[in-house]
Amino acid sequence: MPEIGEIKSGKLIGNKDPKHKYIWAKCPDCGKERWVRVGRHSLTFRCQPCGEKFKAGERHINWKGGKILHSEGYIRAWVAKDSFFYPMADNAGYVLQHRLVIAEHLHRCLLPWEIVHHKNGARDDNRIENLELLPTRRYHVIDTQIKSLVKRLEKRIEKLEYILKMHDIKV
Repeated sequence: MPEIGEIKSGKLIGNKDPKHKYIWAKCPDCGKERWVRVGRHSLTFRCQPCGEKFKAGERHINWKGGKILHSEGYIRAWVAKDSFFYPMADNAGYVLQHRLVIAEHLHRCLLPWEIVHHKNGARDDNRIENLELLPTRRYHVIDTQIKSLVKRLEKRIEKLEYILKMHDIKV
């Protein structure tokens, strides 16, 4: 039996990878001893089952606070598996933050068809006073279409005002 810390080439230990070096290491969590390839990923020497425990959430090596900016401007927040609100999470354990804020405020998980609306239209403004829970998508679609129309008309007015200004026409 090799000693802890002993280093040998893959060829000497009968590994299919003869060109790399291996170190006899002990998992700090469960105590399992085995050969580990020497390299940047062998710093902790944890075995695969113990290492999996540290890959999620705050224990992950790339943890940045549990918030991710969604491609459409929303913020996604990570929820732990033991959280009451975990049923609202996707496969990666993230929930849209505005839905989480409303759910925490109501002390219940939201149903999939319930819509959380940002009153000011800013998708990253998740203050409770800016959020409104709508029973179905129908009300949200009407509001979104009206705001979109107003925005288009405002841009059109700005463009027309600019054209009038360029031609020295006073209104």
